[in-house]
Amino acid sequence: MTSRRLGFVLRLGVVGCVVAAVGMAGLKLDDALGIFDLRADINSSLTYSGRTHTYPEWSPAPGKVLETARLWMPADATYRVVYGPSFDASRTADFSHQLLYDFLLPRRPTRSKAAPWVFCYACDKRVLAGIDVIAGIPGGPVFGRASS
Repeated sequence: MTSRRLGFVLRLGVVGCVVAAVGMAGLKLDDALGIFDLRADINSSLTYSGRTHTYPEWSPAPGKVLETARLWMPADATYRVVYGPSFDASRTADFSHQLLYDFLLPRRPTRSKAAPWVFCYACDKRVLAGIDVIAGIPGGPVFGRASS
């Protein structure tokens, strides 16, 4: 085979590969775009609370606890976070420092036991003894006011 003929065959092979790749991309484009469409469908089917509370421990049901807290606490309030004995410490950062802090602004977290507002996660009756519960989910987040 001459070098001219070999060059032609190689070019024809490259063109064939490009045509095959473009054809496969065209066939799979609908599947690729469907991933984005699925996410849009899921978001559009959620309520405001469902879109806002995206952390697993603050799914839409416990998200109502957070909404209640936002409506009850004055804008200049301080709150503290208390963890019960069965709380999974690996989720502490997401639960207390990120979501509560961002969602409840301008309210501020504190470590002081004098804070009038309390969030408690995985609390039992012993921990809840000094808290007047306003909203809560069994085994989940609880919002309340420190008993006077």
